[in-house]
Amino acid sequence: HHPEGDALEHTLHCLDALANNEEWRQRPSMERGILMLAVLTHDVGKATHTQVHEDGRVTSYGHDEGGVPIAQEFLEDLRAPKVYSHRIVPLVRHHMAHARAKHVAPSPESARRLAHALHPSNHKDLGLVMYADIHGRPGRTPSMAMADRVIE
Repeated sequence: HHPEGDALEHTLHCLDALANNEEWRQRPSMERGILMLAVLTHDVGKATHTQVHEDGRVTSYGHDEGGVPIAQEFLEDLRAPKVYSHRIVPLVRHHMAHARAKHVAPSPESARRLAHALHPSNHKDLGLVMYADIHGRPGRTPSMAMADRVIE
C-alpha cells in the first residue's frame, strides 16, 4: 500500500524522480546503477510490514529494516556483485532515518553513527534515495510527502 496506489506504482515514480535528478545524472554509471537498485528495493519491506488499522489508517512501521533480507535475497537472485549489495542494503535499511528524527536536528553522534552504518555508501547516496522516495509521490509537494513519511 502507498498513497499513490500500491508500492510498485510509488517505486516507479521514485525511479523516475531519481532519473531526473541532476546530481544522480552526474554520477558514474556503476553508482547510478547502485542507486537505482537501492530505490527499486527501498520499500520491499512493505509486503511484510503493512497493517490496516480499524480506523482505516495504513502503516508500515519497520518496513525499512524488514526490507533488508528481502533486498538481500533479490540482489543474490540477480547475482549482483557484492560491492552492489554492500552499498544497497544499508540504503534500504536507513531510507527512513529522516522520519525518525521528527524535525529534530541530528546530533553529531547520531550523524557519525549513521555514517558508519551506511558505509560503504554515504550520506550523499542516502540523500538521493530519500530524494527519490519523497519526490516519488505525484501531486504531493515534498513537504506534504515528508509529513506522510513521519506518520508511516
